[in-house]
Amino acid sequence: MAALARSPSPAGTRTLDASGKVVVAGFWNSHAHLLGPAYRNVGKAPAAKLESTLREQYGQWGFTTVYDLASAPGEAQALVRRIEAGEVTGPRVLSTGVPFFPAGGTPIYVRGHDLGIEGDVAEVVDAEAGRNRAGEQLAQGARGVKLFTGSIVGGSEGVRLMDAAVASAIGKVARDRGQPVFAHATDAGGLVVALQAGADVLAHATPASGPWDAATVQRLVAEGVALVPTLAMFELEIRREQVPEPVVQRLVGNAQAQVAALQAAGGQVLFGTDAGYIEDFDTTRELQLLAAAGLDWRQVLASLTTAPARMFGEADARGRIAPGFAATWWCWGRTRSRAWRRWPTWHTPCAPAS
Repeated sequence: MAALARSPSPAGTRTLDASGKVVVAGFWNSHAHLLGPAYRNVGKAPAAKLESTLREQYGQWGFTTVYDLASAPGEAQALVRRIEAGEVTGPRVLSTGVPFFPAGGTPIYVRGHDLGIEGDVAEVVDAEAGRNRAGEQLAQGARGVKLFTGSIVGGSEGVRLMDAAVASAIGKVARDRGQPVFAHATDAGGLVVALQAGADVLAHATPASGPWDAATVQRLVAEGVALVPTLAMFELEIRREQVPEPVVQRLVGNAQAQVAALQAAGGQVLFGTDAGYIEDFDTTRELQLLAAAGLDWRQVLASLTTAPARMFGEADARGRIAPGFAATWWCWGRTRSRAWRRWPTWHTPCAPAS
């Protein structure tokens, strides 16, 4: 920081008084969704409305990079174009676009909600169809693929697994283009398919499978598979089912045990909220649950900054405050912690430098 303080500022540079504040690298939300009315017809939506939505949902929580892991066809790409053109001020958006569901495996919670990703739009019937769509989406600017290797379909079947050959074919297209493969595994069976497909990131923990055994953890670490826990989402969704509180605690505890085991073994944990699927954009509860899982403030901060930058191949440009690294549009005033007592949260946006 002393080296930065001695560096002369170019003439005309706007400066901000950061006295009494803390400066950190911009945060990554490695699991979010650009879904819902605010993200339909993005190409023609008023810029001010989009900026207000992005500030409320992501900016005020410190996110300068948002990974969209499922959105309607073309909408995320339209938003990216407008942000990059300077028409809309907001976080950098990376998107996998339309997800890949198993044949006949649109999740029960997607059906009938007019999200633009139901049925034939997202389901893949065979490996060739999967390869073709993956290639098209990546050519159109997608930054990875999202595979539902275990999709919650309800009824007597419960979870439908994606055919391993289909998952592997889609994953290979992404890897050949240097893009990450995200997997929504749901349970132990979906986790097996995700690993067979060469997944880089588990988009969720798998609380239904119980705590991971040592062999599973060792394989995840050996293969460099990162985890986005989304603990607060599980707590919220399980409670919505009106199950007894001990069941809620057991399942969320399973997910926390998976996080703790992976972190202890040297694996990568990435911060993500599943915002856009859930309507709670406040990050406080996720921070609390990660802390209760045993992560200290340094590990949580890494999950927001250095870990995703490294995971997604940008460690030489993002994730740290250093000369030549990408700067952020936001600064954050230190406030009384609402997350946990050992680490402050930042909520006060400053005007962007020009």
